[in-house]
Amino acid sequence: MKSIFFFFAGLFIALAAIASPPAWAQDGGGFPPAVVAIVDMQGILRQADAARSIREQIEAKREAYGADARQQEEALKQDEQALLQQRSILSQEAFNQRRQEFQRKVQDFQRFVQVRTRQLDQGFSASMEQVREVLIEVIAEIVREKGINIVVGKGTIVIADTQLDISRDALERLNGRLQRVAVELPPLADVTAQPSSQ
Repeated sequence: MKSIFFFFAGLFIALAAIASPPAWAQDGGGFPPAVVAIVDMQGILRQADAARSIREQIEAKREAYGADARQQEEALKQDEQALLQQRSILSQEAFNQRRQEFQRKVQDFQRFVQVRTRQLDQGFSASMEQVREVLIEVIAEIVREKGINIVVGKGTIVIADTQLDISRDALERLNGRLQRVAVELPPLADVTAQPSSQ
């Protein structure tokens, strides 16, 4: 919801920046005639070439992190088995100490997985924001060319003439302007310092 709000806020600012005072406003008359356009923002962001490249990069990184996590998880299982086998030969005090050490390892591993997940999520969001910014520019460009003064999200429409939908035009222009975004993950130290948004 937050990203959608900022998208429309940015689009509103872009429209305001390119609009010149119309004759009806100068004459002090009523409202201007509505020139409406419909845009499927979520659909464009799903189909855009740049968005697809971002998802592919994130998925590749997720698979690499998953392989690393599975190795660490397997090592923890072996440590647990070794600890249980030593229970009969260790004193209660020694066993409790090693069990606490093992539990700390498990907690560290869990934090590691959580941090890696947040790192991927933040990297994805930052990369998609670049696509959204270019999409706003593209929509503002279409608005200026066609004299549109109202842009409505497709998800809010019940029935409308398909000729009002500028999504295809916006998608084609977006793909022509931005084919790929290189995903850059935030440093782990920065991710660790930030609480999870989930």
